Amino acid sequence: MPQLNQISLRDVFPGDRPHILLWNNPTELDLNELACRENAQRVSYRQNLLDRVPSQGRFLGLHRHLEKEIDSLRHICYDTDKIVVLLEDFDCLVTFLNTISNSPISLFWQQLLNLRQLESCLWIILPASLLPPDWPESRTQKI
Repeated sequence: MPQLNQISLRDVFPGDRPHILLWNNPTELDLNELACRENAQRVSYRQNLLDRVPSQGRFLGLHRHLEKEIDSLRHICYDTDKIVVLLEDFDCLVTFLNTISNSPISLFWQQLLNLRQLESCLWIILPASLLPPDWPESRTQKI
C-alpha cells in the first residue's frame, strides 16, 4: 500500500473517467496536503447535494434520481479549473443506497463506471469497505 507522498492522481488512464481512492480515515491535513501537491480541488459531495436541494424539498429520493447524481458529478468536474477533483463525503450516498430495500446500487456503480468525458480527473474518496466488487483495479488506488 503506497504512502500519501507516493500517490499520483494526475497520471492515470483513462483520465476522463472516475477513479476511486480508498482511504479509510483521511485527516484534514492529509487531504489539504494531497490537494495542494496534486493541484486538486476538494469537493464535498454532501455539501454539493445540500446546495442542490430546493429549500421546499422535504424528501431527497436519491435512489429514484440516480441519473441526476451521476450528472452532478459531471458538473462538479466541469465547474473547476483544477486538473484533479477530490470528491469527499461520497460515502453518504453509497451507504444510503446500500441500506434501502430493492436498492439500485449495482445499476449506480455500472453507470458510474461507464461515465466518460469528464473535464477533470475525478477521484472519489471512499473507505475500503465500500469499494464495489467489480470496480477495475486499474482505476483504484489505496492509501
